[in-house]
Amino acid sequence: MFQSPITRRWTLLLALPLLTATSLAHADESERDAIIAAIETVKSKIQATAYRIDEVQKDIDKIEAEIDEYMKLFRESQKKEYEDAIEQAKIKLEVRRQTLARLELQLHRYYIQLDDLERHLADLGG
Repeated sequence: MFQSPITRRWTLLLALPLLTATSLAHADESERDAIIAAIETVKSKIQATAYRIDEVQKDIDKIEAEIDEYMKLFRESQKKEYEDAIEQAKIKLEVRRQTLARLELQLHRYYIQLDDLERHLADLGG
């Protein structure tokens, strides 16, 4: 059926809101899917970082126990080797504490990122 250019233009203009709504729904759906995937990724990073924090904390506990043992041995014998071991253990302890601080900061950032993503998802109605 032949339509005049004006009729075709009006038909397209009338259909435009429907086409726009459909494409926006697809865009919202794909954006929602992307946000959900990002949330899952951040949750995985949070779990991995929490595990690393736990491992570093265990290392710190071991090093502190090691220092206590070296201090006890040093007090009993006054040997230089124990004093050196204490200093080395203190250096290791400081490095692990710095690592722990970095991991805790990273974990905090992940929680902020997760909160932002969940808020954005809620704004989309998901």
